[in-house]
Amino acid sequence: MSAFARVVVGLDGSDTAVNALRWAAERVPDPSAIEVVHAGAPDPTIPGDLEVHSIHSVDAPPAQALMQTAEELHADAIVVGPHGSGFGHGLGSVAKQLLHEATLPVIVIDGREPPRSLGLTPPVVACVGYGEPATAASEWAADFAQERSLPLVLLHSVAYRPIFPIDSASDVLASYLGAGVSAGWARDELGAIAAELKSTRPNLEVTAHVDSTSVIKAVRRAGETAELVVLGKRSEEEFLHTIGTPRLRRLVARSRFPTAVVPTTPSH
Repeated sequence: MSAFARVVVGLDGSDTAVNALRWAAERVPDPSAIEVVHAGAPDPTIPGDLEVHSIHSVDAPPAQALMQTAEELHADAIVVGPHGSGFGHGLGSVAKQLLHEATLPVIVIDGREPPRSLGLTPPVVACVGYGEPATAASEWAADFAQERSLPLVLLHSVAYRPIFPIDSASDVLASYLGAGVSAGWARDELGAIAAELKSTRPNLEVTAHVDSTSVIKAVRRAGETAELVVLGKRSEEEFLHTIGTPRLRRLVARSRFPTAVVPTTPSH
């Protein structure tokens, strides 16, 4: 099953929505697999250099329209801008609802893609910790990377003073056992995840990196040269709570790099 062959893109006339459509169009090999969703009339204007299969004007709130269309068309992901207004900051109500309720990956695109240096192969970065969110993020990111012949980086940021439940119970426990324990546990976990991914994807290039700094700094640094940053979400309620904290709200909403949020239980 492909990670990113058929997508639904929300288009509302904003610059960020056009950026989201352009990002998706450059990565989906078949234009007939790109479906644009617009809640209300009139239909939005598609840039002349882009092809899409169709525009769905759905008489429903935008987030519901996107999720409904994605389910009906068996889409692999929903792609949106962070907010509808060109003057907005942070996550808008539609993006927040999608991150809370969607049962398939949601990819948030803000600015236009910066030019790449010649010869640079941007990695897909999966930000993982422990448990089901790490598995969901790493497996989806591995499929996305393999389909595009890109390297995969598994990143675990070990917080200096982890706090439960924002940080994992394992990180909190390790922080009480002495310097280096958290990093050692994280390296062992990343090694196990990498081995499992390679067992079913032998051609995938996988590296692991443990960063002893805040998750914001680690992910922003990795995202500067990344094709995509992938995060896992534990559950609707936990992710909604977590994304409400200043740390992860800034990470998802204000990053200039594409960010995918993958649920632990995909819809198909």
